[in-house]
Amino acid sequence: MRKEEKIFVLQDDFKADELRRDLYTGLNQLRRIGEILQGSGIILTNEVINDCIRLKRAFKQGGRALTKNCNAGSLATPYEVISVWENAEHLFEAFEEAHHKTGNTAFDEQLSEQREKLFEKVLKITEKINEHGRAEILLSCACVIDGQITARADFEDEIKKATSVYIESDEALKLMKLHQQAEAALNRLHEAIPCAIFDVQDIFETLEDGTIRLVPFDYNRFV
Repeated sequence: MRKEEKIFVLQDDFKADELRRDLYTGLNQLRRIGEILQGSGIILTNEVINDCIRLKRAFKQGGRALTKNCNAGSLATPYEVISVWENAEHLFEAFEEAHHKTGNTAFDEQLSEQREKLFEKVLKITEKINEHGRAEILLSCACVIDGQITARADFEDEIKKATSVYIESDEALKLMKLHQQAEAALNRLHEAIPCAIFDVQDIFETLEDGTIRLVPFDYNRFV
């Protein structure tokens, strides 16, 4: 096998179906976020929705960040603990474009409170997205077209890329062939037992050292 050559083996159809379900469900969750943002006058962009998918709340104490990469925060006394938003650079910019500060302290404080409430609504949905492991597929496949959140035209290619198995070395190729030979042998054994009453675990056992040993059965019953 040539260096850097990759051989496609198969696509994990079960995992691909699972990713499609996660994508469709995640898109519906992301659209709810979109409705919340648009209700506040924010224009949806790919960068904004990506921020929403990755949005996190972090904390600062005494002006020193307790978590890294905080994109925004507020002043704090040496002993005060405050919350800050991570991965929200484009989301902040979009909010500020929709709600320009006036220089009026009271009005600007109201805007800050409004922004916090808005981000908290977004975070609740974001946490559900991440709770079910949908963030990665959304970051790969979700996009904004004409102000609407949808799947990218090439989302199936992304799913195939994420669920395909490739061989990248001669050693891996040998291992795959051994696996295929074991599959063929087990299928021949399955065909020889017409009742199909056994699972593999019923006729083989794994020893403490990891080796596999057959478990004898009444062979005469199946001839």
